Amino acid sequence: MKTIFLILIFGMIFVSGCAKEKITLTVENLNDKQFTEGIYYEYKYSDEELKGLKDINVDLILNNLIQNNIKITDVWYKSYAASCCPPDTNRCMTAIVNPVFIIKLDEETELNNFIKINEPKIGWCAYAIAHYKIK
Repeated sequence: MKTIFLILIFGMIFVSGCAKEKITLTVENLNDKQFTEGIYYEYKYSDEELKGLKDINVDLILNNLIQNNIKITDVWYKSYAASCCPPDTNRCMTAIVNPVFIIKLDEETELNNFIKINEPKIGWCAYAIAHYKIK
């Protein structure tokens, strides 16, 4: 729950800092999410980031992409976690939950630290995913 709160706080700071773009942030349960067709890119995490030893600053990365006129429509972010807590339960499973950071673009482009993917996947334990919509 603490992670969700931090995502919302940082997201609101990010949203307020991007005046020229209309950005909405929701936290969604995306287990079994099927993505619509589109152009998707996934962030290339370092080994430290994959192991949860170092965090990325999603808001800073998005702000840089927007400032560089990259036409982003949607963003999904799931942080690293050492447990998975299904909604409406008092139980959490001890597990490694890998981070995922996916962006959907209007057109193909070269991006540093991102790779183009054909089939975006959030992965398991996708109960609280930050979803940014950018218009």
